[in-house]
Amino acid sequence: MIIPPSDARDFFRIIKRLDAFFTKRLHMLRDDTLEEINRQRIAGFASPEHLQAYVKANPDKLSAADLATVASWQENCIAGRFLIHKERKDGCLFARTDSKAEETKAGETPIYLVKGLTQPISELVPFLPCFAAARLLPFRGHIITDGLLAPMMVHMGRNMRTSFAAELKETLATRGLIRTLSAGAPAAVDWTKNLDLYLSTPATRRASVRQIQQLRQQSPEANLHYLRHMGKLHAKTLKASLKAKGITGHFAVLEDTILAGAPDKPTAAACAAALLPPELQAGIVWLKL
Repeated sequence: MIIPPSDARDFFRIIKRLDAFFTKRLHMLRDDTLEEINRQRIAGFASPEHLQAYVKANPDKLSAADLATVASWQENCIAGRFLIHKERKDGCLFARTDSKAEETKAGETPIYLVKGLTQPISELVPFLPCFAAARLLPFRGHIITDGLLAPMMVHMGRNMRTSFAAELKETLATRGLIRTLSAGAPAAVDWTKNLDLYLSTPATRRASVRQIQQLRQQSPEANLHYLRHMGKLHAKTLKASLKAKGITGHFAVLEDTILAGAPDKPTAAACAAALLPPELQAGIVWLKL
């Protein structure tokens, strides 16, 4: 997946002007080799003051929109070493693997959806998954590289690839996919699909306790979905137990517990409402005997 050609042309127009500004401001020799351009960008992006100076001076008379884009790179540029997992129809999956990433727990390393400029990123690396040095930037709603991707010739064995694939799956399920570097943009987590998968069998529920808890904590809707799912599972056993004892009425079930009961539903509902916080009442499953 690549960004629209017109956007790619605009990006190269902006970044070339920024390169020329870095060369002059940092008193570096003008050299069009990729190594020298990368060295200039490392120095230029190393301190926000260089981008701030460009935005303030606007020496190339950029439009307000283009100038805002450059200003956004002051805080939303991510440079380092990444593991490029795989190419999808909507972009390439990048996970940070340098010292910043090592500070996070397994399954919590951010995964970025990165799009190519003029060709898919998978065509710029020798194989996938692949380690690479890169600089990620926000541009018109996408995450892109600055065009200077440096693959590392590190071959991975089967066990390493399997481990990376498992961590990718866990991270996408619990933390989601970061599609933009705009300040405050949340990761998109398809919690319904992932939670249903984790809850599908007793074995997956036992094996996915931590992932289930993380999803419940991240989303009130996911927590209610969990309560209703588990309530329906336990309702069958609870109903059989009540029926065997000859008990009739209406019963509010929360996860694995009968929270309230009464001969009629309005009375049972009033009892349940008095016991349960309002934000959890939608998680009740009702039994009628």
